[in-house]
Amino acid sequence: MRPAREVYNLIRGSNPAPGAHAMLYATKVRIFDARMTLGETTVPPGTILASENDRIDIALDGGVLHAHRLQREGGKKLPAAEFAAEMGAVVGDGFEDGVVEAG
Repeated sequence: MRPAREVYNLIRGSNPAPGAHAMLYATKVRIFDARMTLGETTVPPGTILASENDRIDIALDGGVLHAHRLQREGGKKLPAAEFAAEMGAVVGDGFEDGVVEAG
């Protein structure tokens, strides 16, 4: 599991190509236009902490990722609220193992 700053830098450095992704409900999800807040969380990395109109907050090891646009495999880039509705993503669900990869 990567520390928060490393995950954020991977996403930022891979935007827009080759892109960074994580798995949610066994589906590859690319993450775009993210910001990060440093600080400890009380839940496992990868857990969805909040789903707002303009972002989905995801726990990291040592911080919180604020994802503003996401794209499911085979889909189009969507604002966070539309993505959450399409995927059925709710607070408490989690990206698998909190792992984010490039490509």
